[in-house]
Amino acid sequence: MSYPMVFLMAATVLGATELLPVNGGVYIPFVQEMPSQTVESFLLQKHAVTNEDFLKFVKRSPRYMRSKVPALMADQNYLRDWVDDLTPPSGKEHHPVTNVSWYVANAYCRHLGLELPTTAQWELAAASKNYEKEILAWYSAPGVNEAPVQSTFATESGIWDLHGLIWEWVQDFDSEAPVQAEAFCGASAGGAVDVSNYTSFIRYGLRSSLKANYTVRNLGFRCAQNQ
Repeated sequence: MSYPMVFLMAATVLGATELLPVNGGVYIPFVQEMPSQTVESFLLQKHAVTNEDFLKFVKRSPRYMRSKVPALMADQNYLRDWVDDLTPPSGKEHHPVTNVSWYVANAYCRHLGLELPTTAQWELAAASKNYEKEILAWYSAPGVNEAPVQSTFATESGIWDLHGLIWEWVQDFDSEAPVQAEAFCGASAGGAVDVSNYTSFIRYGLRSSLKANYTVRNLGFRCAQNQ
């Protein structure tokens, strides 16, 4: 696997999370009116960006400090749990950074020569048949980030915490077609919940409620790279 020099240089400075390969495939949205998408193989960070990672970023890009970021780019809750501009919450250096807007998450990834994953990429990477019970339990009552990265489970590609820890920004979070809730069927004829469709619907509901400058207590991100 080869990495562009721009990523290697930025990663050295920021201690960026390892990128792992995700095999391409076909992403089929749960909304029937939306066409399926062929997704080429890509790279995705092994786990979400942590408070420690993000601290290195704001030190190099002071305009993204809590006291300096423009309201247009992040709402009043930006990095709310940080003590100050350069002090993440104590003991949570390896927890996912949250309360970060799409604008700033996008800026972080671009600083590394990367980008936020698309919805199709994220959903393809997150597909897992091995942990359906655990996935369904978390989406039924998603909690607040109270654990470090790599504390839930990894997919077959070795990508950690795509379910069970936090929600995550995607590049095209606001591009999905509108859908009525009653158009979604979360159960099969036998009454068993279709985990893939149910969780996709929950994620759709969150994404459709967001704006690019919103920050949420349990919403973080990770970066991707096209191969």
